[in-house]
Amino acid sequence: MAALVPWTSIQGSILGLRAWSQPLAFAVNGQVAGFGNARQYKDRADGYYWTSLAPQFFRPGANDVQAYAISGPPDRPVLDPIPFDRRGVAPAP
Repeated sequence: MAALVPWTSIQGSILGLRAWSQPLAFAVNGQVAGFGNARQYKDRADGYYWTSLAPQFFRPGANDVQAYAISGPPDRPVLDPIPFDRRGVAPAP
């Protein structure tokens, strides 16, 4: 039986993507902890995202979570910060 790993699943609204096909990276406390996707709401400029974040990047109490749009070549990716709704991110116990 595998050990239980408490991954954190988050979802919410996202703004400011130049292209809705861009992959997303999510950093917790300055380190990339997961990757995700976003989809645009029909006939709107915003959309929604979902992802799971690795538990080892969280610390007790408040944590800094940032979202980035990934672009550039695979060997030199560029992470551009993007605004997102943090209401779906709960602090670690």
